[in-house]
Amino acid sequence: MAVFDIKDLSFTYPAREGRALSGIDLTIQRGEYITLCGRSGCGKTTLLRQFKTTMAPQGRRSGNILFDGQPLDELDQMAQTTRI
Repeated sequence: MAVFDIKDLSFTYPAREGRALSGIDLTIQRGEYITLCGRSGCGKTTLLRQFKTTMAPQGRRSGNILFDGQPLDELDQMAQTTRI
């Protein structure tokens, strides 16, 4: 089972033209290690901050993020803190 399952994730910062993230599809399996690499400003940190709602930047997000099969937005803060 996927720990994180991300479908068509896009994110736009307020008052900015263009998306910081556009159409991201990513599945991370339990026990799997991944590497995010790219030039400065390409969205690596913005993507990682989407994995925990208290760290997500202000802006407009679309798409779905599932954590253990459950929508991330439906997990309370305590569950996110202890499980992610």
